[in-house]
Amino acid sequence: MREDSPQADSPRRSPDQGDACRASGGRPGFLSIILTINAVLVACLIWTQVADRGSFASEAHAQAGDRDGSVPNAAAQRLEMIQSLRAIQKSLEATNRQLSTGRMRVEVTNIQEIEARISGD
Repeated sequence: MREDSPQADSPRRSPDQGDACRASGGRPGFLSIILTINAVLVACLIWTQVADRGSFASEAHAQAGDRDGSVPNAAAQRLEMIQSLRAIQKSLEATNRQLSTGRMRVEVTNIQEIEARISGD
């Protein structure tokens, strides 16, 4: 080799240094390890796409309102909640009216048992 050639300036590799592109045996190089990890990750990604309906399905699918898998209608859900709250409010108002008029009567039949529990006997 000539001294002025570019190969003369490059350091020589020892035989035990693995080259990632080399097909022969020896230690795997950095590129081989990265390519292996990449292949495993791609296989996992493909598996999750194929098994989308199985245990890998996202939590949002379980919360869907319709059985056909469509996105739930948030406006309809809010309307239903508002209607339920209005029904609860009407029921509470009726109970309050009954209590305020004095038409409700409460009778305690086990007063001795309650007193015993309070006193700690």
